[in-house]
Amino acid sequence: MDEREHPTFERTFTRTFFASWLLCAAGAAGCISSTRYASWDMVFPLSAALLLLGFGGFARLLYRFRHVRCVACGGKTATRKDLQRETWTATCKDCGVVWDLKVGTGSD
Repeated sequence: MDEREHPTFERTFTRTFFASWLLCAAGAAGCISSTRYASWDMVFPLSAALLLLGFGGFARLLYRFRHVRCVACGGKTATRKDLQRETWTATCKDCGVVWDLKVGTGSD
């Protein structure tokens, strides 16, 4: 079984996480400022948009995390925790390569 580091997963996963976080922070700032300077009619739509934005970002991260493609053959992988290295790995179902995703399990 060949073990390799995934070349792009950590960078794209981190970018997606921070972009989602910044959009939610901007939405929260919009909700707070709308209660102070705008009419109360805008509070509910902005709050609903913030909630949808948060759930959408979270769903995109989960989808990205569970649908990692093998770099070597393009096949599907199964994502799991590797407790020995304390990282997440993705094992290709076709060629058997174990990809280290370079994302920790949170026990650091």
